[in-house]
Amino acid sequence: MTAHQIISEICNLPVKEQGEVIRFIHDMESKNRSSGRELTSLAKKLVGAKNGIEANRLREEIAKGFYGTPS
Repeated sequence: MTAHQIISEICNLPVKEQGEVIRFIHDMESKNRSSGRELTSLAKKLVGAKNGIEANRLREEIAKGFYGTPS
């Protein structure tokens, strides 16, 4: 089954069941987020980054940690 097919099926669900899907997705995404302590550590490393490559890598890690990563 493709992602498009799954999305189509979700759109055809009753509103209550769509809400359950949304909650499930939110729970999955929140599991991929970093804690405040982890984000602070990454930010401190960013301040001390020695070069642009390291700084960019740390910025990406911070963004993934803040917003979560796709599963």
